Amino acid sequence: MTCGSLHRIFSLSTLLVIITIPTACFAKTNSHCPDNAQQFWKEFRTAAMQSNVKKIANMVQFPLEVRGTMDDSPSRQINRDKFKNILPKLLATDPGMSAIPGTMKSYIQNIETVQKKACNKHGNQFRIGTWVFVKKNADWLLVQAFIEE
Repeated sequence: MTCGSLHRIFSLSTLLVIITIPTACFAKTNSHCPDNAQQFWKEFRTAAMQSNVKKIANMVQFPLEVRGTMDDSPSRQINRDKFKNILPKLLATDPGMSAIPGTMKSYIQNIETVQKKACNKHGNQFRIGTWVFVKKNADWLLVQAFIEE
């Protein structure tokens, strides 16, 4: 084997490593949305589109953390008794996903499933628009929401 052949083999090996490293890194950080997140979202989405306060409240971790849409907005804790008063604001808030203003209620009509990019890499949290959901024990719950004030 000549030096030129060894150089080409080394160069090809190096190129192969350079190409596969980003792919391997991406695979490790790729999000995973478990099937039970999909089932939860289907039920939550249906209840939200119907503005079913009682059913949604059963899928919320209380106190619910609510913040304004600005980074410096203070956090408020909403208990179950006050939830029915805040739900219309949760549904009316602009999801911030488009240059055209909208509402979370209209936004979720088009979100039938939780996309992989909405989930964290551990598969225990996902975000839809201004709502954050976390898996607590075996249950998924709405734990945080951002509203326009």
